[in-house]
Amino acid sequence: MKVCYFIQAHKNPEQVYRLVRTIKKSSPNSLVVIGYDFTNSSISMGYLQDLPGVYLLRANFSIERGSFSILQPYLNCINWLYSNNLNYDWLAYISGQDYPAQSLSDTESFLSKTEYDGFIEFYNVLSEQSHWSINEGLHRYFNQYYTRLLTLWEISRKNFMLFLCRRNSGSTCEVFDQLFLYKARFDSKNKKSLPVKKSKKSVG
Repeated sequence: MKVCYFIQAHKNPEQVYRLVRTIKKSSPNSLVVIGYDFTNSSISMGYLQDLPGVYLLRANFSIERGSFSILQPYLNCINWLYSNNLNYDWLAYISGQDYPAQSLSDTESFLSKTEYDGFIEFYNVLSEQSHWSINEGLHRYFNQYYTRLLTLWEISRKNFMLFLCRRNSGSTCEVFDQLFLYKARFDSKNKKSLPVKKSKKSVG
């Protein structure tokens, strides 16, 4: 039996390297596919080139919290495995922050004997079985995420500042540019005075 471990990550590449090596050491026959979002950090397969059956899928789109884009890399992985005729019996979907709590041989032995086709965890976020506190459950489940549209004035100002940074290279300009991009993309304090587009999808 062969298990494919799909690791979805966006930061801490060293932690991902360690996770991949742990998986391959415990399960040499397994496949490991890394779905990595390069928006804020990068990962190099050079550190894993000595391991067979390890692949990297680069996200070619922006992954936003609270949207369907978080799940899209998983679906892309399934399509990629099928397109490349890579055979596997089970597909394990994990994050870059996960780590085996027991031997993978025990886990894979369990999967080889089970009568079920899949496993997914479910719990009431307001119950005692929840992994979150009541406040965190309320915050995550009863709130929606919004995508704020940039105004033409914001876009023109952003382009102007990028022009200045190209004309005047230096750390100060780079820092200012990064601060501006952060404000333009994530500042929710001004959403009352700017157009707001409600997301069609919400994730608790």
